[in-house]
Amino acid sequence: MLPGLIKGIRERSRLSISKAISLIENGSEDGPKLLSQIYKDTGNAYKIGITGPPGAGKSSLTHSLISSFRSEGKRVAVIAVDPTSPFSGGAVLGDRIRMTSHFSDPDVFVRSMATRGGQGGLALKTQEVGEIFDAAGYDIIIIETVGVGQIELDVIKATDTVLVVLVPESGDEVQMLKAGLMEIGDVFAINKADRPGANKLVITLKNFLSTHTFEDDKWPPEVVETIATENKGLDDLVASLYKHRAFSDEHGIQKRKIKPTYMLPLWDVMGVALGFGTALLGKKATMLCTASVEEVIENHYDNQLKKIGNDEKDLKTKIKKFRSDEINHKNIAYETGATNKGLYSIMDKVIRTGSRIAITISEKI
Repeated sequence: MLPGLIKGIRERSRLSISKAISLIENGSEDGPKLLSQIYKDTGNAYKIGITGPPGAGKSSLTHSLISSFRSEGKRVAVIAVDPTSPFSGGAVLGDRIRMTSHFSDPDVFVRSMATRGGQGGLALKTQEVGEIFDAAGYDIIIIETVGVGQIELDVIKATDTVLVVLVPESGDEVQMLKAGLMEIGDVFAINKADRPGANKLVITLKNFLSTHTFEDDKWPPEVVETIATENKGLDDLVASLYKHRAFSDEHGIQKRKIKPTYMLPLWDVMGVALGFGTALLGKKATMLCTASVEEVIENHYDNQLKKIGNDEKDLKTKIKKFRSDEINHKNIAYETGATNKGLYSIMDKVIRTGSRIAITISEKI
């Protein structure tokens, strides 16, 4: 079954792509094997994350972007992350319904995914599904988040460019600027720009961004006015997206051609097994597992920061952010019961050693 599925993905079979996505979503044991086999076919797609508050017009803008990219002859895949239905456990297909005009296009694939408990605005398997589309030769992959506001940070890790969609009625400007969305956007689209208050929002946002000093190797976010339902401002928006991609190719992580380790599917399985195993031993063991792993990762980031030159400030900033996240997770683990005293010290050493070995292998494979 698996060889035929992989062959179908490479041949761009919609049926094979659908089956592969379902296999990943359902947590099949063949999922990691599939991902490891298609890994070499990934790394070519341009992934755009679209986020913003509910009602901002993300789906309408996605619809218009699909049309724009298709006019360039590009194949487009969309992952529309919807809230989980309380009745079926599946996705509430609101976003997919809005894109019906593209369903007959063989070079457009729209897939809705339920959050299923996933935090950060994405479904649990969003990144893996993106890899399937990438391997299937889609040029553009749009990931539209569920639209829950300040916690939608996972989109940074899953995409190349983050497009934040706002509308004049997004609320009090001061509160808006405090939101985490202001810190993750590469391009800001002020949608429904024909409504009262649009100019004020544009000025407020540009003034906010102008207070930040951007080094030569750090992208200064751009602000574009759009009316998605009338396709107004789309050319400028697409130009800004491409501009950010070109900038990232020249200055960012993409310049290094960095891709995940081939061992990632195996580490995913082992991570789940480790978490499940320590959970059986109780809360202290579970929290210790988290603390031990996070501390090894923290040290790994420290070593990376020492190796990176001062001319790569943007990359250093990203790694420092990741390191800060790991430290926070470690501290929370210790605050909620982790201990490395007594017999737990043996577990601590075993987990740390295993984590270091995994990192060493990942650097080589």
